[in-house]
Amino acid sequence: MQDLFKQLQDSGQLEAVAQKAGVSVEELQRVMAVGIPTVTTQLERNAEDEAGAEALGRALEDHENDNPYEPVGFLDQFLGGGEGERMVDHIFPNNRSQVEDQMAQKTGLDNDKIRRILSIVAPLVLAHMASKWSKNKRQQQVDPQTREIPNQRGNSPIQMPDLRTGNRADRVREVTRQSREETEAQTGGSLFDMAKDILQPGSGRQDGGILGDLLGGIFGKR
Repeated sequence: MQDLFKQLQDSGQLEAVAQKAGVSVEELQRVMAVGIPTVTTQLERNAEDEAGAEALGRALEDHENDNPYEPVGFLDQFLGGGEGERMVDHIFPNNRSQVEDQMAQKTGLDNDKIRRILSIVAPLVLAHMASKWSKNKRQQQVDPQTREIPNQRGNSPIQMPDLRTGNRADRVREVTRQSREETEAQTGGSLFDMAKDILQPGSGRQDGGILGDLLGGIFGKR
C-alpha cells in the first residue's frame, strides 16, 4: 500500500484523476483521506468469515494483473461503465448508504461526489492489495520460507506468510491485516478513528471538522 501513497504525492496524477471524476483536487483529497482507511478496514472485516475471505481471495486473483501504477489510464475501466460503483457495492454490501452519508457529513461534500470518488478509491485500494498478493506469491515461489519485509516506519519487520501453504482464507486475512496496518501507519490513528466512526457511527473520537488538518499525512501538505 505504500506505493499507493507515493502516487498520491504526485500532484499531476491527482489533478488528472480529479478531472476524470469531475471533482476538484481538494475534494478528491478530502474523500481519499478518509476513504482509503475506510475501504481497507471494511475489507479486513469482510474477510473475517469464510465466505467473505473466499470472495475477496477471488477478487485479488482476478485483479492481480491490473496495473494501478498509472492510475489515470487504469481508472478508465471503472469510470463511466459503473464497474467502480459495483465494486463499492461488493465492499459495502449492507452499509453503503450509511458510509456515503457519514463520509459526506465528515468531508462537507454531497453524496454524489462521495459516490464518484469512492468508485475511484475502491479499485485503487483493491488493485494495490492484489499487487501485494501477487508479489508475495511470486516471492514465495522463489523462496518458500516466511519472508521479512522492512517496515518503513522503523518498527518490527512485517512477516509475510507462505502463500503456497495453509488455508487460503487465512492468507487473505493476513494480506488484509497487513494492508490495513500499512494504511494506518501512513495515515495516522486519527484518520482511522474517523474511518471507524464512518463504519459504525458514534464509535470514533474524531470530528470531521479537523479533517483539513489531517490531510498532510497523506498528501505531504505542511
